[in-house]
Amino acid sequence: MAIKLDLQKAYDRVNWSFIQTVLTNFGFDSRFIRWISACISSVSFEVLVNGGKSEQFKPSRSLRQGDPLSSYLFILGQEVLSRMLDKELCSGNISGAKASARGPAVTHVMYADDIVLFSKATRNDAEILKKCLDRYCDWSGQGRCTLINSVAQALSNYTLSSFNIPEKICDKLDSITRRFWWKPKEKEGRFLAWKAWDVLCRPKSAGGLSFRKTKEMNSAFLSKLAWMVCSGERSICMDILHAKYKVGNDWLRVDPPKTGSPTWRAIERAKKLVEKGACYQFGDGRTINVWTDPWVPWLEGFKPQPRVSTYTQHPLKAFQLIDQHSNSWNFNMIADLFSNESAKAILAIPITYNPRKDKLIWVPDSKGMFSVKSIHELAFRSSISNNPQNNHWKKLWNARLPERLKMLLWRIGVDALPTKALWASTCWGFRFNGSSFVSNEDIVKLIISPPSSPLPAHDQWTISLKMAIIIDEIWRTRNLTQFQEGKADIHKSKQTVLSRFAELSKTFSVMNSTPSVQPISAWTPPPLGWVKLNVDAALSNSRSALAVVARNQLGEILFIWGSGYHLCAPSQAEAAATLWAVHLAIQEHWKSVTIEGDAQEL
Repeated sequence: MAIKLDLQKAYDRVNWSFIQTVLTNFGFDSRFIRWISACISSVSFEVLVNGGKSEQFKPSRSLRQGDPLSSYLFILGQEVLSRMLDKELCSGNISGAKASARGPAVTHVMYADDIVLFSKATRNDAEILKKCLDRYCDWSGQGRCTLINSVAQALSNYTLSSFNIPEKICDKLDSITRRFWWKPKEKEGRFLAWKAWDVLCRPKSAGGLSFRKTKEMNSAFLSKLAWMVCSGERSICMDILHAKYKVGNDWLRVDPPKTGSPTWRAIERAKKLVEKGACYQFGDGRTINVWTDPWVPWLEGFKPQPRVSTYTQHPLKAFQLIDQHSNSWNFNMIADLFSNESAKAILAIPITYNPRKDKLIWVPDSKGMFSVKSIHELAFRSSISNNPQNNHWKKLWNARLPERLKMLLWRIGVDALPTKALWASTCWGFRFNGSSFVSNEDIVKLIISPPSSPLPAHDQWTISLKMAIIIDEIWRTRNLTQFQEGKADIHKSKQTVLSRFAELSKTFSVMNSTPSVQPISAWTPPPLGWVKLNVDAALSNSRSALAVVARNQLGEILFIWGSGYHLCAPSQAEAAATLWAVHLAIQEHWKSVTIEGDAQEL
């Protein structure tokens, strides 16, 4: 049997005395434990009540979510339950689940506050698990556990990431979301959707609301499992899958087996999505097949094109393209084998002095880290996310305006206000051919970016806020006269606009009163005995110039280096300059070094 547990308000229920006991038993020094206790017990909270902050108050327990320290402390607390279950397994009191006869036994899987327990479906195993959980909850203060599969979020996090959900079920889930958005008070009957579901599922930066289609998210979640398989990530789950399905380094290229579980077949189908962003990071080049593996990140498909098609019939490893004497690319060999574009891209790949093993990375992420969000953007939103004409939508959602006003402006911009004209065009196909000087999107652009560039940013924000409040009052008055048989009172509306503007101006002034920190542009010396290496790069006609300057604590220049490189983007050139600075520091035998540059991505 498998039992999924979700600890209710997990971080909020952790007792501080429990954390102190855990740290003591793990062998931490008493002084370090006092430091940790001071960090977690000195926190204070404020609550927003009607837009205003309450007085500060201190909790008697809990770990603050969002604090980097809290997650580590919580994991240490979870280790107590993990060792209790391992002890029962070693004693033979419970039996874990096995994927194969010789595979390892798994009793539990933990991720943050989510736990899945495995054991035989016997009364004895169930009682042992309950005893461990009761003891752990009593020690840690976790209290109760929520029901299995109790909320929709659990469906998104677990079911979609483990199974290939039928398309009919995904459509049903999407229809429930659509109904809740357009007509939340009624669960049955027909409803009028003022905008198509595809529009709502666009990114906010493209005029949508960033809703996600269930089928697309199902594919994205399964792609994460496919990435974990092909990238060689080590975990008990991956070890089981590798052993059962004989996964090798060429898994992305080989055809899927005819047999396999439904989940594994879904993972095999997800390989096509992973191939869109998976590329090998060149290390020693000994595992990279030049013609079949993706390893050149600047080329389409990440694979180089041969100068003559018959060259691909001869196996070739990437390390064979390196001149071993100079530890650089063999320029003549690369020029003979590859097309001009491919050769240029290969020469832009840096070769390290201390090569490591080749590693599969995720190209769409600047750090090479795979995420469900990035593959969802790449696979389903790449064609609509990077349109420069949609900058006004980004400004709208980043504007310092109440969310209700942002939503009203969004409805205006996409023509989703429930008006008679829209109703007639939606239901009956009637179109009103009236002359209009501006479109709905132009109205949003006018409000978010008023044509007053000489004015300071604060004055522009004041204009945007006042215009949004006026439009909101016009819409409210229109609905009052149309549906509640009220009368428009221009003086009352004016007072409403002025009072709301004064209230919101005061609120946002308090929220944004923290002064911004100006970056330091002057050069600062390193500590005594240290060497500072300043790096920079310039790019022109696909050629890069790299420069490194070494100075001591007095500002005296010790060395200046310069070099040229075949690189294609400024970020690559800055990264190459930083890497070169590290190599130069090793060459000069400097042990205390700080490296400084102006590349924000690094």
